[in-house]
Amino acid sequence: MRGESEADYQGRAIATLKRFARSYECGIIVVAHPSKDVKLPNGDIRQPTLYDISGSAHWFNASDHGVIVCGDTKSNVREVVVEKSRYRGAGAPGSAWLRLENGCLRATVSP
Repeated sequence: MRGESEADYQGRAIATLKRFARSYECGIIVVAHPSKDVKLPNGDIRQPTLYDISGSAHWFNASDHGVIVCGDTKSNVREVVVEKSRYRGAGAPGSAWLRLENGCLRATVSP
């Protein structure tokens, strides 16, 4: 809507997507990225959170589930983190490591 902030638009858009999903009994996945890397005082880059997605905290507060995929871009190993799961039956927060080997994803115990 004319004159609304980015945060207001995102909140309204997420609510609209959730209504659509309930009406049609389907799942919707929105893929978003952090606005920028967040550096720690020692210069290291920390793992992003749902609050780091560009625009607003709606991505954490209004989402039912939040999954983060992160890792060094020079490596074939990624950490998949379930940061949020609103419904107990749908899972729980946690993480796992995945490695790309010969075009296939393989779960791994450590990076």
